[in-house]
Amino acid sequence: MTATVENAGVCVAPPSIVVESDKRDRIRTPKPLPKKAGQVAVGLVCGSERPAMACCSSLKKCSGALSEGFDALRSIGMRNIVVHSFSALLVVICCNLGSAQTSFTEETEGYVFELPSTMWRALPRPDGIHGHTDFTHGPDSDVRLRIRLKMVDKNTLPEAIADRDEERRLRFLPGFVDNKREQFIGKVSGVITSYEYIRGGKPVAARVYYLRANTRIIYVLRFTGTRAALKEILGQTDSIAHSFHLR
Repeated sequence: MTATVENAGVCVAPPSIVVESDKRDRIRTPKPLPKKAGQVAVGLVCGSERPAMACCSSLKKCSGALSEGFDALRSIGMRNIVVHSFSALLVVICCNLGSAQTSFTEETEGYVFELPSTMWRALPRPDGIHGHTDFTHGPDSDVRLRIRLKMVDKNTLPEAIADRDEERRLRFLPGFVDNKREQFIGKVSGVITSYEYIRGGKPVAARVYYLRANTRIIYVLRFTGTRAALKEILGQTDSIAHSFHLR
């Protein structure tokens, strides 16, 4: 009688009894039946000798899960690439639109400077003697720039004009507070003063550049607006003053 016993996935024939001529009984255990190549490979991959069909099923499930995971990663990665690329493009477009420089030339008073942003608008303001061009910044005109030419005595320093403005006019403004003064170096150099006052019940901040063009001419670039608005574009006010020069 013959039978097979399945033990942990290994098919083994039961011990067989062989009767020899000398009538002595000897038990001989046969070698395991050969496995198919596929079963051996599956056993090695699975790390055990489970039945081949179960292991193959596990491998298929793992393979399917990995494939779905990689597909999801690729999908997310592509979406992120598209979103980030589109966002970067919008930033570049907005920066180009918002920061394009425009050169302004005043023929009558003989100066040139660069407006660092398209947010600045020119406002011609004739005053009966000769025209002036003022500028506003932002949709609500939060900051205003006025440029005036002052003829002075020979070799008058910008600091002297700043002192004279404060003594004769600025200190009489409601709630006037003189903040600070600093030197300014640009194509046309001079001095910067800043102060605050009250207008219509609201605080107003000012930043003024007194720039000496030559021994007889000093230009005054006066920026006024709310404290927050003026602080936000401080880099632009400096940029305008740095680019300011004679025509």
